[in-house]
Amino acid sequence: MPAESTITLAANTEIGGGGGRVDNFATINGGGFNLTKVGGENWWNWAGSASNIGTLEVASSAFLGIPNTALSNAATGVHVQSSGQIMTWAAAETFASPMTFETNAQFSNYWSAGNTSTHAITGV
Repeated sequence: MPAESTITLAANTEIGGGGGRVDNFATINGGGFNLTKVGGENWWNWAGSASNIGTLEVASSAFLGIPNTALSNAATGVHVQSSGQIMTWAAAETFASPMTFETNAQFSNYWSAGNTSTHAITGV
């Protein structure tokens, strides 16, 4: 596992845009700003912690993997646009940030339809 570093946002920020897969191990301090995942690559947030994110936005056709809920629960709200996707790892997670999903947005488990993990979404 790579050494952990800290990413601190200084303005509303977009991350992504290329192809393939991006694995993030950094701790994210949102500085109160919004973080938007763009692009079609798989972006897995493996961060041990995240804090102070405004809205976490998953743009259309973007994919955000959250094997721990630190990223989503650090946000004041999570908004998944039409055709955007949030995918969790195969462990049960609890999501407490308010979440909104546009038409055709997805929330799913990683690997296969046979994955029977349960997740709690408690935001309103």
